[in-house]
Amino acid sequence: MNKRTSPKWYFVAAMLALLWGAMAQAQVMDETVLIRTPVTHDLYIAGRHVEIQAEVTGDIVAAGQLISVNATVEGDIIAAGETINLQARVMDDVRAAGRQIIVSNEIADHIVAAGESITLESSSRIGSWAWLAGETVRISGLIEHELKVAARKVIISGEIKGDVELFAEQIEILEGAHIHGDLIWYSKQAPMLQEGGVIGGQVIEKPFEHKKHDRGIPLAGTAFLTISLMATGTITYLLFPRLTEQANTELQRSRWLSLGLGLAVLLVTPIAIMLLFATVIGSLLALALLACYLVMVLFSVVISIFAVGKQGLRITGRDEGAGKGLHILAFLIAVIAIGILQLIPIIGGFIQLAIVLFGLGGLSLALYRGKPLSV
Repeated sequence: MNKRTSPKWYFVAAMLALLWGAMAQAQVMDETVLIRTPVTHDLYIAGRHVEIQAEVTGDIVAAGQLISVNATVEGDIIAAGETINLQARVMDDVRAAGRQIIVSNEIADHIVAAGESITLESSSRIGSWAWLAGETVRISGLIEHELKVAARKVIISGEIKGDVELFAEQIEILEGAHIHGDLIWYSKQAPMLQEGGVIGGQVIEKPFEHKKHDRGIPLAGTAFLTISLMATGTITYLLFPRLTEQANTELQRSRWLSLGLGLAVLLVTPIAIMLLFATVIGSLLALALLACYLVMVLFSVVISIFAVGKQGLRITGRDEGAGKGLHILAFLIAVIAIGILQLIPIIGGFIQLAIVLFGLGGLSLALYRGKPLSV
């Protein structure tokens, strides 16, 4: 694949195309998914625990709390979850986001990943380029082309045959590391270069404040936020399906009431919190209310995007009898579609505000009108 293609649009277009393709042959999965027999088509799955132990000749789109792929995948992997463990050989690309991402085998093409901890183990091999964003990123394997990382801490002990571009607070190049190209670093402190680490090209320092002009950072940020939202929404729906469905029902049934109520909640709640903080007795209540408010705002975004996804199911005629797996796939598609729309100047800001307002209103109506909710 051509690495000169605009990375942000390539990433968005590839994910959107694969997710829309899932609508035609989506599979409804349970909370625990175990694949033990070979799959001769694309595989679209969602569950708290997803484990694939048999070869898949197509693509995999997976969402869940724990995702483990242990057999060869002929196509792409798109995964969003808390822990993603890729022990399988992947014959194309990987796009993943989660709290912990571990790669311990070959990825024939490129990888884009975002998470708290990302590890490319010594047994890993990336056939093309790698763009990674996280808290801590460890590279112990082989990368055939360029590497870009945005993280708090980057540790390299493997081999990279292209240029390496790092945006980090701490950079460690350990013994055994071999960078064939240039090492370009943006940091407030110089990289720690251990004896035995080899850099074939130049070591180039760039001013740390200039990192905002580089296109690698918007890509990493976009990938991290987009796929993190996918993971948050998926896990929320798996944990609280009834609340999500009730809020969506209220939003569809009373759209303008939801909009007005959402605006009221968004504006009035911070004022109430500040008034409570002004009193000694009300401080604890203010803290509790603030925590609930922040959770509601986050959940409102998930609610609104699920509503967009359900509308997509209606348009495609897949709404009747749709299970958890199909609803989650529709949500993932909606995340990408809304993300693209938010790139439009001015209109993008109104879309963000509308998502929060409609979601807050629908959630408030569900909590007010609904019966006691269970997971």
